[in-house]
Amino acid sequence: FNYKMSDINATILIEQLKRYDQVLTKKRELATFYDKLLETNPYVQRPQEPQNSYHVYQTYAVLLANGIDRNNLILALREDGVQTTIGTYASHIQPVYRSSDCDICPNSLKLYHQTLALPLYYSLKEEEMTYVIERLNCNINKHIVLKG
Repeated sequence: FNYKMSDINATILIEQLKRYDQVLTKKRELATFYDKLLETNPYVQRPQEPQNSYHVYQTYAVLLANGIDRNNLILALREDGVQTTIGTYASHIQPVYRSSDCDICPNSLKLYHQTLALPLYYSLKEEEMTYVIERLNCNINKHIVLKG
């Protein structure tokens, strides 16, 4: 395979890089707002930014408490008009990377089953984020998504 970048793609990238600092600053501001909205939710662990690190928030993925069925939560949120997705994948179980049946990665599997990516994009508005968290909290509190 030839994976070289085309001239057109390179030109687009150069233009996008000119806005990198602006986009990064905005996404960090949005993440801070989500953090504030989620600070009292005992069922959701917010993304962490380790000391001496700088999170770029390509994704705002939260860790759901044990007992919450992430897939049913995704469906319930979709019915409320909120598009979410799996927060992270366990590479060792993906078909292209599938390793032997002997490989067990419990932490990776737990994160795969219990993380949820919330909407996060440059033009997202605070009122939209508030709605996302209201619907998240409502669906968790209704116990619709709790496993048997």
